[in-house]
Amino acid sequence: MKRYFCCIIWVCIAWNVPLSGNTGKDELRERIYVQTDKQMYLAGEQIRMKLLTTDTEQVPLVFSKIAYAELVDNSVARIQSMVELTNGTGEGQMQIPADMPTGYYRLIAYTRYMRNESASIFFEKNIAVVNTYQSGYYPDEQEAATENHYPPNRENSSGTISLQPDKSTYATRNRGELILNGLPENIHTLSVSIAGKDWTPTAETGASLFRQNQTKQPAEFTGAFLPEYEGHIVTGKIIDNQTGTPLFGEILPVTRQPSVEDKPVQMNDIPGQLNVLDSLLQVLKQSTSDEQMQKNLREFMAGIVQLKSGEQNIPTMPDELPDPNETNLLMVIPALSYPGDEIRFFPGQRTETGDVRFVTTGISGMKEIATTVFAVDDKYRIDVQSPFVTRFASKQPSTLHIDSACYSQLLERSVALQVLHYFSADPSSNWNTSEPYFKMKPSMSYPLDEYTRFATMREVFTEFIIGARFRRTDGKWRLSSFVKRGFQHTYGTAVLVLLDGVPITDHEIVFNYDPLTVETINIYYGPCNLGGYQFDGIIELITYRRLHQDLNPGRSTQIVPFNGPQLFTPMVTNNYSDGNNRQSRMPDSRHTLLWNPDVQTDGKSSIRLPFDTSDLTGEFQATVEGITKDGQFIFTTAVFKVE
Repeated sequence: MKRYFCCIIWVCIAWNVPLSGNTGKDELRERIYVQTDKQMYLAGEQIRMKLLTTDTEQVPLVFSKIAYAELVDNSVARIQSMVELTNGTGEGQMQIPADMPTGYYRLIAYTRYMRNESASIFFEKNIAVVNTYQSGYYPDEQEAATENHYPPNRENSSGTISLQPDKSTYATRNRGELILNGLPENIHTLSVSIAGKDWTPTAETGASLFRQNQTKQPAEFTGAFLPEYEGHIVTGKIIDNQTGTPLFGEILPVTRQPSVEDKPVQMNDIPGQLNVLDSLLQVLKQSTSDEQMQKNLREFMAGIVQLKSGEQNIPTMPDELPDPNETNLLMVIPALSYPGDEIRFFPGQRTETGDVRFVTTGISGMKEIATTVFAVDDKYRIDVQSPFVTRFASKQPSTLHIDSACYSQLLERSVALQVLHYFSADPSSNWNTSEPYFKMKPSMSYPLDEYTRFATMREVFTEFIIGARFRRTDGKWRLSSFVKRGFQHTYGTAVLVLLDGVPITDHEIVFNYDPLTVETINIYYGPCNLGGYQFDGIIELITYRRLHQDLNPGRSTQIVPFNGPQLFTPMVTNNYSDGNNRQSRMPDSRHTLLWNPDVQTDGKSSIRLPFDTSDLTGEFQATVEGITKDGQFIFTTAVFKVE
């Protein structure tokens, strides 16, 4: 954690960014812009977004790593989404619920750092939603139907850039190309979308929204929100389980009273055990070719030789280990982890207000979060706080009037959406997962199916787990792990135990856990440093289902749903360049034909982008949006028909 704060101080010095209460004009200010694949959606459709951060002059800015987007009615968020930013840009999705009423909604986007000013500088645009499942969507028969119910073409603010399709009319299930000419060399990011042409009137175009960001006046800078320049910052409150109220004072750990006195382990206390362990290590050494494993085995064999020699100058192993990391067992450590088969564990630090702050990274795509407090038994828990604003200043949106001429178009699109849902997987299940921040090879790994199966965890650890064991302390079973101190190896008790990524503070839970549900046990010999805390090792248990099933971790540990930051998930399209695919009996009901939020131009002034039409007919609009490295906005559109 100290590393994070040092980085913050360095950034502030480099950019003259104050972290609190400075209302001068020299602070770094951040703005955000959002492009969507279209302006009008049906309830049940997915909003695809491209987010871009800039400074107040609209020059691309690489600072925050997380952006937030909320779809708001008049004041309350109906949908919320976190998006991971890379080099100042990110792509995300919002799934509109099938029961969302018809009307205009505000799409509001911001970063955590932008909350140091006010909501007045957040990005905002109107999104129309039509719910064809509810009676309120029916067209207004009193409005006169007109042929030209589409808004006029959007303005072209791209200067010399031109966009045109290679044809003006396409057949269904046909391959086409968009031709982009006059592109500048210094493009920072560029995105392209093709969707059915919107018939709902929009007050702002992409270019006007971009200019609004530039004209927004900076507000007073509070410095209350640290920037998320490393990754998502999770905040929580420590709650007293007895009273249910937040705790603001000091937390005292549970006192541990040693049940036995420290005494050296005598060789006649463990007759033959070191000889057996020595033989096992010899066999392992001969049967493995892994260099790291060979190195670990050589170190442990050297330690066994020293123990067998009985030399007086070799430190003995006491029954109750007074090691330097023993204080970790007596420290109140708030911790957060993300369940799964990878280690995503982050110790936290308390703030001046009594909250707990966790600086995380590598958590995109996570669906659950686990919090715990070490050394307090079940006295306290951590309640995670929402990172979203959620409630905004009330603003009554205008009424969405639906022209009766659009009835057949909406009906066709609604049927196509239902067909698409029937033949497609749940889009929310397709999120990518980022690589974990902590990634290292375990010292020893035990796929339990390759060993004799035992009915208890004690038997599993006793019979073939090398370097980890259960021992009785204070009348309870605790796990200990091999740790290297100086030139010696010993058993340390300050061990981090994870079951499917969930921290286990009461090791008797593992002692009583069904080993037949566990697929693999990984042992990481210590010392292991995580977030400023040093552990004597990590013992990781991974079940077959990776769902921590039948786990009751106690009242100090909570496992709650969590929608982590989104990584880009490419849109699934069909390739009709091959004539055989056109004869497929699988329906193609895409209303958005192309969504490419990261077009690579490689400095070229002219590029061609292929796309494929679907089974839907009508007018489609291609939209190109982007920004150059010096802050020039790129925006142009083109329209074609599918018959």
